[in-house]
Amino acid sequence: MSVCHRYLTNRLSAYGQSAESTLRTARRLVGAVALILAIGAHASGLEADLCAAVIRVPSVGARVVADDLPGRVVLLIVNNFASDAKWNEFALRTSAEFVNAAPPGSLLPLLIGDKPELNAKAWSERFPGVPMAFVMQKDLAISGFRWGGGPRFVLFDADGKIISDMIIDGRDLAGNSRYQSKGILMKADDVRRIAEAGPGSPVKIGTYKECKMEADQLVECGLTSSPFAPIMKILRDKAKVGKKGASNEANQLLDGVKEHLARAMAIIQRHIADEPLLAVRLLQRALTQTANDELGKPFELLSKTLKANKSFQEGLKSAESFNTVLTTAADIYWGMGDPDAVRPKDKIVAIKQGIDLLVKKYPESRSAKAAAPLKLQWNKWVGKAIDPLPW
Repeated sequence: MSVCHRYLTNRLSAYGQSAESTLRTARRLVGAVALILAIGAHASGLEADLCAAVIRVPSVGARVVADDLPGRVVLLIVNNFASDAKWNEFALRTSAEFVNAAPPGSLLPLLIGDKPELNAKAWSERFPGVPMAFVMQKDLAISGFRWGGGPRFVLFDADGKIISDMIIDGRDLAGNSRYQSKGILMKADDVRRIAEAGPGSPVKIGTYKECKMEADQLVECGLTSSPFAPIMKILRDKAKVGKKGASNEANQLLDGVKEHLARAMAIIQRHIADEPLLAVRLLQRALTQTANDELGKPFELLSKTLKANKSFQEGLKSAESFNTVLTTAADIYWGMGDPDAVRPKDKIVAIKQGIDLLVKKYPESRSAKAAAPLKLQWNKWVGKAIDPLPW
């Protein structure tokens, strides 16, 4: 049960409602509050940006860091599995509805809840072998993204755009009451479609018996940006000298990795002109995954080409400067909530100086043109503070 659920349950119980009635009313109110907060998240004008994300502690389950988020199809799930039995069944069922719709390794599911270890245990017991990362809300910050209630499902495509920001109301635990604050009213097939339109899974759909361990390792590498090379070597050996079943499976897995990397390259190429930072983040991931392997040659060539392109490098530097500002702001929840909340003064100063330097040094860049109105918006927010801020 979330903190919001517990608070509302305690308050409603004080008015003499039965336990069952109290819990049902609390869940209804949490759903309504979540919708209001989710709508407010998009009213600020600052779009959610996975390139400017902070994960403060290692995730439980799949070991995901902030750099693993950009360029992937990401599903944020705000919920808890570590509650009473009926709620757990509802939470696990609705989460699995979307997570299991995507081919393994094509979707990065990240559950934000109060108790990562208990949530991970509940998930792995119900769905063993299905990777998911678990963090606490206080340990994850994303620029332009505000937390509301739950159960909340936010689907990002590989371009970093929110496809759906949806609440599934737990009032009757059937999961039939659903509404969105942004994007589409998501269905399981939408998750599959968006996941397959991204880099996709490094594992081709099929049944793997002789190469099951390698298939599972490839899925994990696909989610956590780990190198493919050690697994590729094993698969190439099996493809050459393995028995027929192992050879066929190995070749199928090798083809899947090639297709996965080809799709990643297409996404990189798509963003070179308009989103240089996203393109470089994806390129760096591909270089890490293909290090010491022949499949890395196209990415190495592209990296050299971009480093020699002065125009691209100029746009990248301005984008990196703006991203530093956004990441720092997200880390201290700058521009959100109470302006009088305690925040590190050095980071407040760094945000202001970062914007001023960006606008001065790269005045014609896309980043500077986005930063200028953002500073005005933050000026208004700071103006609401009771105590003076170093801004």
